[in-house]
Amino acid sequence: MIVKSISHTSRNASVTNLIAYVFNDSDLANDKGETVTVTNLLRGGRDKWAEQFRRVEARRKRHYAGREVRLYHEILSWHKDSKPTKEHIEDLMYRYIQYRCQDKPVLAFGAVHFSHSHYHAHLIIQGVDAYGSSIRMSKYDFKHGVRIRMNEYERNQYPEVSKKSFIDYSQASKTPHKNHSHKSQQRYERTGERPKKERCFDQVQAAFIESDSIEAFVAELKMRNIDAYYRGGTLCGVVFEGTKMRLARSLGVDYMPLMKPEKKSLRRDHIRRLRSEKDNDKNIER
Repeated sequence: MIVKSISHTSRNASVTNLIAYVFNDSDLANDKGETVTVTNLLRGGRDKWAEQFRRVEARRKRHYAGREVRLYHEILSWHKDSKPTKEHIEDLMYRYIQYRCQDKPVLAFGAVHFSHSHYHAHLIIQGVDAYGSSIRMSKYDFKHGVRIRMNEYERNQYPEVSKKSFIDYSQASKTPHKNHSHKSQQRYERTGERPKKERCFDQVQAAFIESDSIEAFVAELKMRNIDAYYRGGTLCGVVFEGTKMRLARSLGVDYMPLMKPEKKSLRRDHIRRLRSEKDNDKNIER
């Protein structure tokens, strides 16, 4: 089973539109005329669901300047030759809601599109539980707590369905992580200009190598016309050519060794190794 997740933020989230999208489809019934609809904690007909979602959203405890994830659109897809029954799909959809919501009281609904190409289920899940707390999951938790568990559950309960649809999410992706966008890649091919993130990484890493403390690191960045920014009093990221980038999450630069004076020798070894790697890169370029 392939599991996909799409986030809808405050700026474009519309549960009314998603209800229409999920249920206004010509493939809602299989060859036997059966349809599959699941709900979680929703009352009444579909015309009453949107108002229930809005009431719960009003309880949200934290706001992020219009970037809150109000709705998750999750898709479960099966191989074209795998034809799970209505009972199989219903059980898998309810099991998915349980894993995805971590047994929290969360509004959700879904239906199946029995397309000729392949069966796939659409699930719409609210971004907060009944108490207003976010149900956001990290990539690691989503992978291990949802994707892997769902595929293991399907393989154990319905081996005949899983045989063709099983995806081993426990294996690392063979596709290398892209550190720049497709648009940046096109610009590079057209003009030869390297992506902004790559240029920023080179400058920040160079500043880090020359530093032996947080203060020195920030000063080195300033000399390269790069401003540091803080969150909660802690160094968080940099502003490079007008764009904010987080040091660890966006650039992969771990500046934590600079914050631990008691590990001065380890920090020196780390910086010495980075300088050596930098010198080796220069020799290769020559």
